[in-house]
Amino acid sequence: MTVTGQTSPNPRAQLSVVAMLLGPAAIGVGLLLLALAGPQSITAFRLMTGHISEVEGRVTGKTVVHIAGKTGARTDYHLQYVFTPKTSVATFDGDGVVASTGWNETAVGDAILVSYVIEDPGVNYPFGNTPLFSDVLAFVLLPIVALFLLVGVAVPVLVLRRYRLDQRLIRTGIETTGTIVKLAVQPPTNKRGGGMTAGWFMFRYQYAGPNGASHKGWSKGLAYSDRDHWHIGDSVHVRYDPANPSRSECWDTMEFMVSQPAAEADSLPGESPTSDGSPTRSV
Repeated sequence: MTVTGQTSPNPRAQLSVVAMLLGPAAIGVGLLLLALAGPQSITAFRLMTGHISEVEGRVTGKTVVHIAGKTGARTDYHLQYVFTPKTSVATFDGDGVVASTGWNETAVGDAILVSYVIEDPGVNYPFGNTPLFSDVLAFVLLPIVALFLLVGVAVPVLVLRRYRLDQRLIRTGIETTGTIVKLAVQPPTNKRGGGMTAGWFMFRYQYAGPNGASHKGWSKGLAYSDRDHWHIGDSVHVRYDPANPSRSECWDTMEFMVSQPAAEADSLPGESPTSDGSPTRSV
């Protein structure tokens, strides 16, 4: 069988590009959700997860804030108050959003119960009750915000780490011959709303390390249309890391990321590109 290079875009390479774009996008979504949640939500989160104590405080002010948004207007009812924690002589100020009923029934100078975080009394809430539903909902959003931010940071880091490992393998990897032992094929499927997915193809190969030990690895993701080029029992070029022989890449499907002329970048050592720039190899 004659292999004429890779016939279609490498899905794994495309996935790396998508992953690099996904990182900043995830961070942006996380920051947007954090802005929507607001400081009251962070207060709610800390009150629900911290060590809480309650003490009597006194109302010092009442304000109403009208907020206009794209989805409609809302009104927040604020109470300002002061309190002294049980284990402190310092006085703390507070400002909390409460239900309109409680706001209407409370006058300046009234005594109210205040919940506060023992380790940080600056985090507090009036009435000693669970924060309003909007804050509870925002509390639920905070783990989602954290997840988006984590994904936004982790994905580019993992992709860059993979890139650096691939570069090292290209520069210092030891080449050997492996054998295809398993095929994995995902045919195109119908998309909801019309159209078809691209499908993909991969194969598992086996090779021997420097001490004769057997190792296995998966090829990079290939286009579904490339499946006819590879069969169980075919020989493939493999490069493994001399410092960790279990880590390898199938050289035949590896996307070269070093600066070389286009024809050379697609050729293996000892091969000559054809007139159309693609390498030829008999397997």
